[in-house]
Amino acid sequence: MKKPTSSVCRKKRIFLDTNVILDYLLEREPFYYDALKLWAACEEGTVEGYVSALTVNNVHYIAHRLKSETTAMIAVRGILSVFNVVPLDKELMKLAADFHDRDYEDDIQLQSAIRSGCTHLFTRDPTHFHTKALAIVPPSSFLI
Repeated sequence: MKKPTSSVCRKKRIFLDTNVILDYLLEREPFYYDALKLWAACEEGTVEGYVSALTVNNVHYIAHRLKSETTAMIAVRGILSVFNVVPLDKELMKLAADFHDRDYEDDIQLQSAIRSGCTHLFTRDPTHFHTKALAIVPPSSFLI
């Protein structure tokens, strides 16, 4: 007797660090094109894209400071329409604090990626993340 095959195939989950999101939204050269490929893959549903709730806040702050409140809110709405947002709660913040790495904000990003079950964390600063729980890779390594 043949075993039934599962037709459920989970999409690859990827996590984007704040710098990648900002590269796309602010069209920062020479990083824009790589960030665009990642954003587009998430928007098209080729992969499931995740960001930390902290990213949404940071993007708003930076876009508002560099551009305008209108630009900042357009950026926030864009993120919320494309990405799954990993909630930032006390447990995650404690995990990040207990991780004892160099940068608490990076530790929050890492713990968010792990919590969401992502296989890859895309960042322009791969040396800032130290883990074997998932691949830490630059946006330029993303293959469609």
